[in-house]
Formats: sequence, structure tokens, C-alpha cells
Amino acid sequence: MPRRIPHPRPRQGLTRIPEEGELRTLYEQSRGSRDSQEGQMPGYRLLVMYLQRFPIETGIAINNLGSAERKAIQPFQYRTPPHTVPPPSRRMPQPKASTLALAWLLMERDNKRVVQPAGVLAAVKEVAQAWQRNPKDLLRWSFVPRRVAELLPVREANLADRQIDARRVRALRQRQARDLPIPPELHGLEPTSRANERQWWGALGLDKNSSKLTRQRLWTLIFTPLVNYLLGKDHSQKSYRKATRDASRLVNLRYPDLWPNAPELVRKRFIRS
Repeated sequence: MPRRIPHPRPRQGLTRIPEEGELRTLYEQSRGSRDSQEGQMPGYRLLVMYLQRFPIETGIAINNLGSAERKAIQPFQYRTPPHTVPPPSRRMPQPKASTLALAWLLMERDNKRVVQPAGVLAAVKEVAQAWQRNPKDLLRWSFVPRRVAELLPVREANLADRQIDARRVRALRQRQARDLPIPPELHGLEPTSRANERQWWGALGLDKNSSKLTRQRLWTLIFTPLVNYLLGKDHSQKSYRKATRDASRLVNLRYPDLWPNAPELVRKRFIRS
């Protein structure tokens, strides 16, 4: 069986969001390593990282919450993250409690929305029963944050902008080296660190030089933990092939515009222990 994640304890009267400590534990457990199968519920972590990077989007998402959801998130909004020093390998700061809570609400909202079509709900129950898994947990493990997947065109645009900026930076440095006047169009040019940018896109699984979403490492981050969650300790070839079929079918039913029903692509992405 995979490592057990404690079921969230409902908050009295609100019953939606786990305690802050449980959310932080889930966030850390979802981390894994770059190519590890140990990451758990990775879609949740990816959504937290997205909300950290785009605070304006966070504000918009909070404003779009319903009244019950706003009441649920209110106790988290004025807490500060723990004062811990992140290891050098992790540049992202600790997320705020409100960010963790908001990501949980958005994930659960998506999970409720996708099962409204009877066919999707039936498929979730079928897969859950076949592998003896909790349907709600299965939805959480198969969650893909659409906001992250839709960043791929943004990344491509950033790469094009960076090429233009690189030419401008070279022109700026040449003028500075020769003590020439700096034209207005080169003023305030402060390129961001390529290493930091690559690290962030890599953490989101959008670091491949391809415009095709299915080629991005995002799907390795999603499918490896999901398939392992289904398999548990049973890593026979027969079970492995069935798990990849079920995982691909489930994600395709949830997000048909993001992922085709292609088990063979899951097998290419899956990292076996």
C-alpha cells in the first residue's frame, strides 16, 4: 500500500478545509523529487506553487469564492508561514496558510464539478472499486490544476521575449563598456535570472522545449504518483498495464482538452521503482 495520508479532519461547522498542519504536511508530501514516484497528490502542490507565483490570481480566486467558502478560508487569512530556512535546493518560500487553504478549496471545487456528468462519476466509482480506493481520494490524486497546464503558451511567449531581451542586454553592455550614452529604450533593463526561471518552470513540469502539452514533464508528475497509488504493492505487469489504462482514462474523462486517452503515453511517463 502507498504511504497513508491522514484523512483531513473537518473544521466544525465548515467541514471543508483541513487544519493548517495537515495542509503543510500534504504540501510537503506532494513534493517528492524531480523524478520520484513518492510525490503524493501532486496537483495540489502545483496549484499552491501557481498561487504563490501569481498573487493577483490568488486575489481574484478569493473574490470569486462563495459565502460558505469565504467563511471557511477566513481563519487562515491572517496567519504567517513558519519561520524556517528553506534548503538551498528549494528557492520557493513557505506558502501562506491562506494559500494552502485556497488551493484545497479550488481542488475540491474542481473535483465536485468534474463528477457532475454521470459518465465521469460512474468511471470514478468503477476505478475506485476495482482498486479498492476511496473515490474522494482518487479524485484528489487525479486532480490536474488547469491553471498550470494553461501556462504553457505563457512560457513560450516568455522564451520569445527573452530572445529579444538578450539582444537588448548585449546592446546595453556594449554601450556601457564603451562609455556611450544609453538610449531610453534600454533604460531599466533588468533581466531575470535564467536559472531561477528554469527552476520555476521545471518545478511546474513545463520545462520541455515543445509546444505540445502532452510532451511536458507535468504528466510525469501527475501520472507516476497516480499509477503507484492504484497499484499499491502489486507491481505485476498485468496490474501495471491495467493501472496505466485506468489512470489515462480517468484523467482524460476529467480533462479531455488537456490529455488524450493514451495509456501508452502514460507508460512512457511512468517511472517504475
